[in-house]
Amino acid sequence: MVHSGFEQLAAMGLVEIKPKSGVFVADYMKTGNIETLNVIVQLNGNELSREVTVAILDLRLAIEGMALRALCHGCRPEDIVHLRALTQEVRDRAPHSGEEELAELFFRWHREICILSGKSILTLFMNTMHDVSIAFWVNYLRMYGPSFAIDRLERFTDLIEARDGEGAYNLLATGIADYLARLENQG
Repeated sequence: MVHSGFEQLAAMGLVEIKPKSGVFVADYMKTGNIETLNVIVQLNGNELSREVTVAILDLRLAIEGMALRALCHGCRPEDIVHLRALTQEVRDRAPHSGEEELAELFFRWHREICILSGKSILTLFMNTMHDVSIAFWVNYLRMYGPSFAIDRLERFTDLIEARDGEGAYNLLATGIADYLARLENQG
């Protein structure tokens, strides 16, 4: 049982198991992975340092920004119908959803951008960031409110329908920059 516990900690990048030498605390910056990040988020009550927050949002901008541009380039009418239906579902469920449930709906909407873009690896990266993303979405929804966030989904859909990849990317980038500025002002 103890060995199994050490294996789990090693999988999270928190310890290194060296056969015939022992178990050692790992330098998680060298050995860590998404599980390490998820553990850090959970241990800190969904609070992250500014440095980690900026790095995660930079990664999100790279992943989702690429997906937005690709989707705008290859958008089909049924993609727009699908995104508008998802947005309406978020709007309908928002008044009756708790924070985490609503955060999950926003995560799914944004992951759908990666799926519709046809870039499956981007979707896998989004999925690995699920737990961390939920923490961000809860904070985002507290900060801006559901109505603003839902209107933003509609704006993204309008830009995708117009095939404005740069506009969609810039909307994401300015949204992230504003979020970071508001976090800075709170702290």
